[in-house]
Amino acid sequence: MVYRSPYQVAILLLPSLLQCNTSNAFTSLPITSRAILPTSSSSSTLLRAEVEDLVEVFDKVDCKAYTPSKPSTSSSSSNDEEDIIENGTAKRVQQNPLGKFADAASAAVFAGLHYNDQLGIQDSSKNLRVLWSRAYLNHVGAMKDDIAYQLLPTNTRDVIKALPKSGPLVNFQEFITSRTKFIDDAVDSFLKGVHDDASSEGDANTKHQKPQIVLFGAGYDTRSLRYNNDATFYEVDLPDVVDGKGRLQQYWKDLQAKAENGEDVTLPTRIGYDLNDAADPSKPSLSQTLTQAGLDPNVPTLFIWEAVLFYVKPEAVLEIFDDVFNLGTKSVYCLVDSLKPAVTTSFLHITREVFDTYDLDIVDHNSRWGGAVHFVLAGRKDSSLTKTMLTDRTELPFSYLATSVPNGVEEQSTDAASYNDHWYAVAYPWQIEDGEVFSTRLWGEPMVLYRDAAGNLVCSKDVCPHRSAPLSMGKMNADGQLECM
Repeated sequence: MVYRSPYQVAILLLPSLLQCNTSNAFTSLPITSRAILPTSSSSSTLLRAEVEDLVEVFDKVDCKAYTPSKPSTSSSSSNDEEDIIENGTAKRVQQNPLGKFADAASAAVFAGLHYNDQLGIQDSSKNLRVLWSRAYLNHVGAMKDDIAYQLLPTNTRDVIKALPKSGPLVNFQEFITSRTKFIDDAVDSFLKGVHDDASSEGDANTKHQKPQIVLFGAGYDTRSLRYNNDATFYEVDLPDVVDGKGRLQQYWKDLQAKAENGEDVTLPTRIGYDLNDAADPSKPSLSQTLTQAGLDPNVPTLFIWEAVLFYVKPEAVLEIFDDVFNLGTKSVYCLVDSLKPAVTTSFLHITREVFDTYDLDIVDHNSRWGGAVHFVLAGRKDSSLTKTMLTDRTELPFSYLATSVPNGVEEQSTDAASYNDHWYAVAYPWQIEDGEVFSTRLWGEPMVLYRDAAGNLVCSKDVCPHRSAPLSMGKMNADGQLECM
């Protein structure tokens, strides 16, 4: 589906939320006379006259202002069921039968690809899927990870060479590409910051102290091999996962030992730990487990969470934050993950308030899908390492609030926020690059911005009217139109 916005603007006058008693298909979208979000097809777009006609239609509909209700404190069987956690995921957000079938089919495919694998790596279809995806994305030039390909079974790995080098299969895996880039950039900044910080301190002991990197939910990621010997690595995952990962890493080390000019490989310390156990007071905390494995809290350490907290119980997430965010005096934290229940919106100021409670400064931040995923890099406040990284990374975080409202906040609080007849700043012009899609939120409403073929700024609701998928997951076509995934 191609989406064409009728208003070529960078700052959107989003409508108020309405509840309308009508069977008209457009009632699923907020409508006011200030902005209409069209449900266009690939061959047509709403004209201004059509928009005005729609406004007349909705003026005749029985609509009332919608005020979000506060959560009820009383319990019910339906709410109790929604709060049930199964395999680390709330029951209300688990996959439907079709999704479960797709996962089962995926598991069967990867089991087949590893059927004659001498390492016996068949324990996790999700981890295998990411490993194969990384090898494939490296092959098509979407990311750099030569090691992933070499870890695949030699008799089946060339399957990726038969796959298309562009198109939906590549675009669908954009999240893997973007999170890898963000984390690798964070690792580079951390390592450079440690070096620069040590040089400025002039402490001989500090200069020769190898930094530490902890990977939570490491899966079959290759980061500890790609950055081999740059830091002391600790990988934390479920016991069966780290067992399979150990066989993969030993295989890689043996390959390097046999190769001419092969580098000496130092394998990471692997720790089998279920992050959900962090909420169990009868079991060791995560920080205790790490220090018992050799982690030194006095050494500069980068902690990384990569798409793992989605599978962790909310109470365990909070325990992990309380525990690990207070570990060490020169610690840095990188999360490309869910921050719920600590942070439930996409906004920088809310994220910053939460990290402030742990005495952490945000170095970089972005969010996606209405705050479902946050890209965060933060460091200990008043730490020379954090100050060095803040100086080195000159780009501003780019998740913004509205900057002004008429007559000040006294007359327009967040409880009475309105998009009608007001202008709000949502981005800097330089953030909306040609061919790129920029997503953000204003007063909790998701929006997407991009430039059309003529370079004009376009802003619309971040939802495809066809299947309600986020438009920000789409791509720009050759005609300067935003296509849904």
